[in-house]
Amino acid sequence: MASGHRKRKAAALRIDVLNPAGLTNVSEADRGNTTNQNNLMNIAIYSRDGVTPTFTNASTTLLSNAISNADGAFTKAGLTGEVTNAGTFISSSLSGAIGITATAKHYYFPAVGAAGTNLSSSNAPSAPIIIYSGEGPQASYVPFYLGGTAATASIRLGSQITGAGVPTHISVYVGGELATGDQIRLLNAAGTVLASQFATGSDTTFSVKANTTATASAVQLTNNLYRKAFLVETGAVANGMIVEFSSSAKTSTTPVAGVFIAIGSSSYP
Repeated sequence: MASGHRKRKAAALRIDVLNPAGLTNVSEADRGNTTNQNNLMNIAIYSRDGVTPTFTNASTTLLSNAISNADGAFTKAGLTGEVTNAGTFISSSLSGAIGITATAKHYYFPAVGAAGTNLSSSNAPSAPIIIYSGEGPQASYVPFYLGGTAATASIRLGSQITGAGVPTHISVYVGGELATGDQIRLLNAAGTVLASQFATGSDTTFSVKANTTATASAVQLTNNLYRKAFLVETGAVANGMIVEFSSSAKTSTTPVAGVFIAIGSSSYP
């Protein structure tokens, strides 16, 4: 007979991971794979739907380096974690401060395919904030358990995201790893992908190119030291901004680190 601990573990996995994804069992590829099983348990325990989530939405306490980088997303981007990499984003460096502060609000993306989170009206956050993929910083995400269909998860922010004072731009730092076909997109309030200046990898020269859009794809992150930063003019988000995680159909059960998205504001050339 299974022990009480194993029963509780199985129940947490089924209820907090598989059920939200519309699944009822662990895939054959994950059975007997200790790494994947532990990863799924971490999602069950620490994600936004978990039994002891890493943080509650709008929490303003910096996560320790160990917790914020438990999934390895900061390491992928050549960084250390929230505490070490807090500070006003400096456009000449993608290996230092990412734009958050000790009072930055924290958010998760909602479940893929679920209704977007609307933070554009009451208690709308202002920059700086940080957003994690839905599994949270203490677990990688498993593409297969997103449900296997093309879908999105989004957070709608109000005009307050431009921050205090009269900054010229918002900075959006995307770091970490995405599964093949997945991407992060920045949209205006009408749902159109924003134009931006951007820098990737070790390139700290923010480029303006024709038809450039504010998108960070899995390929772009993989090919550019797992980081891409955008400068978006505050006027472009005067009516707010939508941050979207877009997932394609998946069959892979290999865990992927996931991403963090730090949004700050300041004045830049």
